[in-house]
Amino acid sequence: MLDYDRLLAHKTILITGGSQGIGKAIAKLFATHGATLFIGDIATDQARAVEKEIVGQGGKCTALSLNVTAEQEWTDLVNKVVAETGTIDVLVNNAGTNIRKPLLEMSLTEWEQVINVNVNGVFLGMSAVIPRMIANRTGNIINMSSVAGLLGHLKAAAYSSSKGAVRSLTKAAAVQYGSHGIRINSIHPGMIYSPMTAATLDNKEQLEQLEKTIPLGRVGLTDDVAQAALFLASDASSYMTGSEMVIDGGQSCYFTFNGSFPW
Repeated sequence: MLDYDRLLAHKTILITGGSQGIGKAIAKLFATHGATLFIGDIATDQARAVEKEIVGQGGKCTALSLNVTAEQEWTDLVNKVVAETGTIDVLVNNAGTNIRKPLLEMSLTEWEQVINVNVNGVFLGMSAVIPRMIANRTGNIINMSSVAGLLGHLKAAAYSSSKGAVRSLTKAAAVQYGSHGIRINSIHPGMIYSPMTAATLDNKEQLEQLEKTIPLGRVGLTDDVAQAALFLASDASSYMTGSEMVIDGGQSCYFTFNGSFPW
């Protein structure tokens, strides 16, 4: 069994969108293995509640306000974290949003909202931390994409496009900065039960239909994704960069032959 306590205990990790869902699960799991955590989130009250929960259980966590689409906020946050800890070992670009509309039903404003958070937020995050990582000759970035970035999504053109961009951006950056000792990988969750998907998954009929398309027979949990992030954040994945980890119970394999996602 991997000794994640040893692998993570001395790492400073910044997680965006850590106030709920997958980001919260990642923060809580990392905390149990001794990492020093910073949560950057626009939902500051919720982020502080996560901080309080983690600290109350003996973990190390600080919640900070961050709008991932604001370049100056990234600069200020990274400066603050580095001033306090001396480094950022791992960045988890998890913050994301979705507007579920087909292409021709979206306004330009709605399109830009999704792209700004899901793509520009990742770009700005990497731009803020990579110079620090270059100086340290080491670093690790995990970008949250989606299986919707690998396959077409029937009802969310902007989301699918944005997550495909995150996949490609991850690979480009991995090639560009691997020689500096920086690893950059992406995670591609399928249907995971979280606040973003609750409206769909709380519908018993829709849930049953979805489970029929998943070879493992169930929708995912946020901890399923957190476990993948834990592996990527640790030195156990030291020979991985530019890779994509698909966490979807096999659903994307099914839809490779059976069409687009129904949800």
